Amino acid sequence: PRRPPRRPPRRPPRRPLTGVSLSLTLARVSAPHGVHGEVRIRVDTDVPENLESGRRVYLGGSGEPREIESLHLVGRPRIKLRGIDTREDAQALRGAELVIPIHEAVPLPKGRFYAAELLGVHVVDTRGDNLGTIRDVLVTGSNDVYVVNGPGGEVLVPATSEVVQDFNPTTRQMTIYMLEGMR
Repeated sequence: PRRPPRRPPRRPPRRPLTGVSLSLTLARVSAPHGVHGEVRIRVDTDVPENLESGRRVYLGGSGEPREIESLHLVGRPRIKLRGIDTREDAQALRGAELVIPIHEAVPLPKGRFYAAELLGVHVVDTRGDNLGTIRDVLVTGSNDVYVVNGPGGEVLVPATSEVVQDFNPTTRQMTIYMLEGMR
């Protein structure tokens, strides 16, 4: 008898980022690993320094703080959190998000920002026309795309130097050059 094709594992639906988020999701626990409390994770950050040993993360939902004992990114990524010492403890974390408040995140180089810092930013074009505010950041293979909602509807803005002309984090305003077809 033929077996039905394997379906990919179901992931929880991605929640759109709305408003100004005060935290960054770094990873999601997928399963226990071994018998000593390690868990496999799906890494959701491109700044792995936020997951280094000795740093603190919070379990999404409960907000419970945990210190990171170790992180392994080679092969299947996995992490060991202080106080999670058995397979049963690890099993209880399945599906939990590991988050940190944005003020505890590793500072990025000048000109780079975490997606959560861009939410709610006011966007205008080079003529000064109001396009709206950034409500989501889509991660694509080549460049991020800002989802801007405003009076003219939704505008997808490629996060490239050709399009993003200026961003002032103090005033929370971004100026973009509108390419043909963006509206």
